[in-house]
Amino acid sequence: MKTIKKYALIGVALIAPLAAMANNPIVELKKSESKKSVLLEIGNSQEEAKITILDNNLQTLFKEEVYSNYSKSFNLEELADGRYLFMVKMKDKSLKYTLDVDKSQLTILDTKEDAAHEIFQAKDGRLNLSLLNLERKPVLVNIINPDGYITHEDKFEGDLTVERSYNFEKALKGTYEVVVVQGDKVYRQKIKN
Repeated sequence: MKTIKKYALIGVALIAPLAAMANNPIVELKKSESKKSVLLEIGNSQEEAKITILDNNLQTLFKEEVYSNYSKSFNLEELADGRYLFMVKMKDKSLKYTLDVDKSQLTILDTKEDAAHEIFQAKDGRLNLSLLNLERKPVLVNIINPDGYITHEDKFEGDLTVERSYNFEKALKGTYEVVVVQGDKVYRQKIKN
């Protein structure tokens, strides 16, 4: 009996990490064969992914929402020389790639996993914000209404933690965007009521 329990525990210990990996989406952006193109692959996913390409002025050049597994090559030859952000946002994972485009080639400079999904929590028409501000940088929170106007602003100076709850239940119907600026970091979250 002890032997059966022992093997059962070993089996559970081996299967649990595999089950956790099975639900973890794999996102990879890599250079393609062409000098100025990249290949985006999203695997092992059963959720929505939002793909966005922004220029240096944070203007949206490309935006697409995809579901489940995805593979696409992006030809960036028409882009002017400069830096671009290639972002993939999913429910539990958000990645930001910094791309450098010049006349002869494209280089993936940096990859960062964004913690935006960790500072926001939306539920039942409410959006909770919880931000750890270890460097005590000024933090600005703007709420942008469906018409694109800033309807509310909070400023925090030198706070170690920024915690707020915003209630959108009685607001005019539509999609609102909460933008949090912490030094050079910008976090965005949309909420629809």
